[in-house]
Amino acid sequence: MKQIKPISQGIHAVESTTESWAIEPECFRKGDMLPHMHSQYIWVFLRDEEDTPMFFSVCFTPTGMSGCTLHRLGKTPYEKQRRLADPSIYNHRVSQECVYEARQGDPTWMSSDEITYEIGTEKPDFRVRLNSRGIYIIGADMDVYVKYLPFGAFFGEGCPFGAPYLAHFAEACGTYQGRPVIGMGGTEKIMGYPDTAAEYQSQIVLDLAGRRPDGRCESAIIYLYSQGRAMAFYHLEGEAPVTAGEVEFQGRFEPLPYTEDGTLLLMEAVCRFGGKELHYQAKYGFRGGGDPLDEKEGFSNTGGSWYEGSAFYLHREEFATTELHMITSKVLETFEWKEMG
Repeated sequence: MKQIKPISQGIHAVESTTESWAIEPECFRKGDMLPHMHSQYIWVFLRDEEDTPMFFSVCFTPTGMSGCTLHRLGKTPYEKQRRLADPSIYNHRVSQECVYEARQGDPTWMSSDEITYEIGTEKPDFRVRLNSRGIYIIGADMDVYVKYLPFGAFFGEGCPFGAPYLAHFAEACGTYQGRPVIGMGGTEKIMGYPDTAAEYQSQIVLDLAGRRPDGRCESAIIYLYSQGRAMAFYHLEGEAPVTAGEVEFQGRFEPLPYTEDGTLLLMEAVCRFGGKELHYQAKYGFRGGGDPLDEKEGFSNTGGSWYEGSAFYLHREEFATTELHMITSKVLETFEWKEMG
């Protein structure tokens, strides 16, 4: 098992190890304190024969699983997603059969890890397995393997999020209801030290991953907060990762048409940091990934496409989403940004 130096402060590019996915990962130790897993999310765009992708998401904690859903995204940014799976199939709350636990070896035979991690239910048979190389999702009509890209991002102490946070992007392939699917997505793990906790606050998030026309994979995650606070990560296969605590942000926002509470959509964005320039364009609509749908004031999502640099290109496959969390026109006034022309 590959070891990495313990880190707890700042923004770091990290490689996945078995230890990364432990309930108390030693690699993110802070002095004599180990971070404890609070929750973990997995989200994947899966493409089949239809024009708009499916969106799979699941959330789990050390003692339960919830919000496990599968939707077809809206055909435009203004449309809601359409549920594809009966939520009763997926929505498993805390139970004795649903505990996140270590396993000896790798039952998937997809890694040589001595220890892997698993959470799932017996009825119906639905499991999520994590190893150093990726995530295996099996059951409830799905058989999908999600393989990590080379680097993820760890946001430690001193970052605006307020608690240790690990994000890793990935490529996906497998089947849904026996039909082949491919796509991209990733996972995010929220942790806490005994003296810290995540601060749920107004934020703008861009999650981006793709395989370029030349075959190289790239990924980025950008968090924007009020008063110009930010944290960002970008990596292109074959190059050194880039991290930053400052982001120059330009955006174009529009009201979410089926609400009357000031909730906005992020339709276009340009983010500049560490010598990189990332462009995003919204194409699809959805609002939250859980069940029931998240329809709180100021919360919205879009799916779309993206590229890095000044010359446009289409990815062979990509994952690109935005999340506005507690963002209304009034709240947006507290952010540092420029309107796109």
